[in-house]
Amino acid sequence: MENVVLTRPSTSIVHAYELISSIQTTEEKGFVTFGARLYYGNHKNTFVDIKDISPDKNLAEEFARRCVNSRVSIDHVYDVLDDYLGIVYGL
Repeated sequence: MENVVLTRPSTSIVHAYELISSIQTTEEKGFVTFGARLYYGNHKNTFVDIKDISPDKNLAEEFARRCVNSRVSIDHVYDVLDDYLGIVYGL
């Protein structure tokens, strides 16, 4: 008889996102920055908000989309963000 290994789906994988925004202000002006609410686990109410990714909405959305498509673990999201922004801004 062969060994059968049963696995549960990972509860830490990012599976959905939505964009979030916030208003930042300086002494001179205010501006909008975009972030992502990343959903993980088995419930729609399990998420982490990553605020202020960029003032560029497309850049924030691309980051979130890549997290979902690459099945990033929520434990590694900030490392992935650091790498992503480093590549985008050439740091």
